[in-house]
Amino acid sequence: MKVCRVAMLGFGVAGRAFSRILIDHLEEIRKKTGYDVRVTTIATATRGTLNDTGGIDLAEAIRQVEEEGRFDSEAPGRCDWSAMDVVEKAEYDVLLELTPLNIFTGQPAIDHIKRAMNRGKHVVSANKGPIAWAYRELRDLAAEKGVCFYYETTVMAGMPVFNMADYCLEYAEISEVKGILNATTNYILEQMELGIPKDQIYENGRKGGFMEADPTMDVEGYDAAAKLTSLLNVLMDANITPDQIDRKGIQDVTPEEVMSAVARG
Repeated sequence: MKVCRVAMLGFGVAGRAFSRILIDHLEEIRKKTGYDVRVTTIATATRGTLNDTGGIDLAEAIRQVEEEGRFDSEAPGRCDWSAMDVVEKAEYDVLLELTPLNIFTGQPAIDHIKRAMNRGKHVVSANKGPIAWAYRELRDLAAEKGVCFYYETTVMAGMPVFNMADYCLEYAEISEVKGILNATTNYILEQMELGIPKDQIYENGRKGGFMEADPTMDVEGYDAAAKLTSLLNVLMDANITPDQIDRKGIQDVTPEEVMSAVARG
């Protein structure tokens, strides 16, 4: 059976969710694709790095991070490689870019992707920064190097908006993009409609897992700007960056303004 080696940059919530899906569905993937998918490298900024060409024990890696906060110093393949070391030195077929979003430049994720492509590696990115800041360059580089570049999960979570456009709207011209792009701000406004104080909304949102500890990027509109830029770049070939978006956050919106808007329908 052919082997597909995956290098992961980042092992946060998304990385561990991917790992659990792979564990649960590996046999099905093998039967359907003829590939044995193995995660051979996991790089993190604070939890250590694992590099095992035979394949990392994902269940154990998840356990160590969730119970101990980092990879065990004696874990097989434990090393001190940085994310860029992994990109440039590790042996892999697909790079999975899961590093934290830099909303202001898209770096260093853009460089991770470019260097992987220059090595002839396929790339899957859950990081919207590269799509918002350098989509056309990365798309063209992937075509030049003959590698695949996928980024479906960067916008709208599980809704396959880019695949829908590629496969269902292939001959349609998209002239407008409109919608609710940030779940956090939508949640805040809905709760304000109910008369709940902002402090309580934030506390409930964090406890519920649908609000960051620091939601500044959400409430000030940066996240929505990056998502909108990504949609426009991919769907309409706009070639723009988030700093060109007319952005206005909800940080100064008052309960009175929300109720007035509700009254107006």
